[in-house]
Amino acid sequence: MRKGDWSRFLEGKNGHQIEGKTIGLIGFGDIAQALAKMLSGFDCKIIAYDLKWKEEVANRLGVSYATIEKIQREADIISLHVPSTLATAGMVNLEFLKAMKPTAILINTGIRALVVEDDLVYALENKIIAAAGLDVFVKEPLPAESPLIKLDNVMLLPHSGAGSEECVMKAGIMAAQNAIDFLSGKPVATILNPDYKKYI
Repeated sequence: MRKGDWSRFLEGKNGHQIEGKTIGLIGFGDIAQALAKMLSGFDCKIIAYDLKWKEEVANRLGVSYATIEKIQREADIISLHVPSTLATAGMVNLEFLKAMKPTAILINTGIRALVVEDDLVYALENKIIAAAGLDVFVKEPLPAESPLIKLDNVMLLPHSGAGSEECVMKAGIMAAQNAIDFLSGKPVATILNPDYKKYI
């Protein structure tokens, strides 16, 4: 609108509804669970994979377990929610992308190391997958010469979802509470290595 474009539809590039689609979540921790909760009102099917599957949580959120291979085969949208480890770094490579539906969309709003960026560019250029949405990149800020910028089937955003006043305050309170709990000998709610005591 700022550019004077009031067109309601883009020629040959109309969007799609989530209704009736299959959403695949790779990783089913807190963020993926929050996403599943948000998606619950859109009448879509949600399937997910996680090494530490929580059946009770999944049932409550209406999410079904699936292998990564099933998610690749069936999901219309795949959203990545796993940490960067030796096993997950570069997991989304050309082979992974070729196993997705050609109409599928890949979303990565978490860890840049999960996606081989050159392979994703190739897949988007050659319509191996339909589109991608990214807010994490190999080089940040994203260089002006990045081939991603030239593609019309990728949405690029800065990694700034937690930049609201409320989020900054909540993160500070959480960090302070974690420190208090740790120093008081209480369980720390968001600790990533709860078995740390074995190593000290």
